[in-house]
Amino acid sequence: MESPENRLTSCFKCPSCGSHLRPPMMQCKTGHCLCESCFETPGPCQVCSCSKSLSRCFTLEKIFAKLEVSCKNQDKGCGVVDRGVSILKHEAECSYKQFCCQVCKEDCGWVGLVAAMSENKQAVGSYLGNKYVDRVQYFRSNWLIMTYTNFDRCGPPTRNVQCTILNAYSQAFRFILEVDYIGSITKWYVYFVTDKENVQAFTYKIDIKSASASNHLKFSAPVQCINYINDAISYDECIIVHFNSLRQCINHIDLVYTIEILESSKNQ
Repeated sequence: MESPENRLTSCFKCPSCGSHLRPPMMQCKTGHCLCESCFETPGPCQVCSCSKSLSRCFTLEKIFAKLEVSCKNQDKGCGVVDRGVSILKHEAECSYKQFCCQVCKEDCGWVGLVAAMSENKQAVGSYLGNKYVDRVQYFRSNWLIMTYTNFDRCGPPTRNVQCTILNAYSQAFRFILEVDYIGSITKWYVYFVTDKENVQAFTYKIDIKSASASNHLKFSAPVQCINYINDAISYDECIIVHFNSLRQCINHIDLVYTIEILESSKNQ
């Protein structure tokens, strides 16, 4: 026989879409508690067509805090069960969590597991969305020699982005070089989609040399972590270099550099 607690837990489903209810539990004026997605969808309550309220159902939230609840990614393979705040913390970093496409963000509409981008090139192609496969380079290595051609050009475009996927240390890293011709700066950053505990274990290095090796620039920064579907890259953590510094390392008209991802313990 199903326990009373399990029967109560099964009630924490959105009456509109059937997804898991999680605090803050918002409701319509009739009293239907809706999931975050349904509540934020413009229009009246999808269940009764009554207008939505700005009040929360604190009683239901208190009950939720005392129940043992399965991770909302249970149907995808996660077996974690915990109470209240603890299950919310787990779900924020669950390895079975769904992520949107981190290359095009809003265009292709792809959503899937983190593992889908680290299996093989075909999986990465699905992860990026077919529309973007040809724009992104993919490599199984922790370091690469990269070339940005015709770096010192004049005229459009005013901004260009070079995107590379590196599969290293059993992780899929996304490396970005953003060239801003209006601001005369370059922005370099690396991130991967994983849990916060592992993100501190990696740093990346940018090594830029001129053809004669007489000029040499080195930079390093921590790898960033994207934990949530709508997370954005923080420019506080990226490497920003002005064109004037890079021009001394230009090989004819091309910028040649090495990107290397390191485990922090090996970088000390």
